Amino acid sequence: MKTYYNILGIPESAHAADIKRAYRQMAKQHHPDVSKSDKAHERFIMIEKAYATLSDPTKRKYYDNGLNYLRNRRKDSGSRHYRPSNHAQHADPRTRRSSEEIKQKAWITHLAKLNEDKAYYQKFVVYKQIVSILGLVFATLFIIDDLSSTLGETEFITNVEFLYPITENYSDADYYLVSTSENEYRLHQRFAGDLENGQLMRMEETPILHMRPSIWIGELNQPLEKQINPVYALSKTTFYLLFLLSMAGILNQKRSELMVNLALISGLIFALCALFMWLKLLP
Repeated sequence: MKTYYNILGIPESAHAADIKRAYRQMAKQHHPDVSKSDKAHERFIMIEKAYATLSDPTKRKYYDNGLNYLRNRRKDSGSRHYRPSNHAQHADPRTRRSSEEIKQKAWITHLAKLNEDKAYYQKFVVYKQIVSILGLVFATLFIIDDLSSTLGETEFITNVEFLYPITENYSDADYYLVSTSENEYRLHQRFAGDLENGQLMRMEETPILHMRPSIWIGELNQPLEKQINPVYALSKTTFYLLFLLSMAGILNQKRSELMVNLALISGLIFALCALFMWLKLLP
């Protein structure tokens, strides 16, 4: 298989200076204005393509990977005792050369497609960073708030009733108004459905966002039992996921489809969490 290295007459371990030197020599020797050969123009084009690929570190890396892949595939598909047929031995050299040119053109097309993809995702890098930073700040605030939660004083429940008939606000449709001797609490029905008048309760609350991760409930003269807030538990999982995705978006600077999609997911999670907090759908 004739490679770009063969075209320039250099080994595959050649350095950038060697590639440039070989290109200048080959281009000068085979330039159509200098060479009298009928194939000088075709030869010169191949030299230009070879240099364009091997002089670019990224293109050269992809090209070398492609060569290794083709060689390994031939080794895997071939046999140790394989002998070429008479037809293969006496195949027209022009046919073999045409096949190699097709492979070279296919590889150049592949490299061009990679560069186009890289340029396309380059446009979204700034937006990816902005979304990742906003998501990280928001998630970090929630995590600090969650780790700083404190347990309040024991209170006596005086009344438990649905909140929607009082406020006639749709966002309160699934919430109770729990009144104690000290305060009033807006609690989700999954969280406060077991509360009754005359019980004792201690509310765990976060200091910044004033969310309620859990509640301790019990009867008089009995130990209180902890009840996890399911809505808060789901919110907590969502914010920790947002934190991880945002960190990945900031630390990974690759301009790839995966990173852009991760930033898009982070943005959606960030927007939903902000909307739910604004509508007071989170505890």
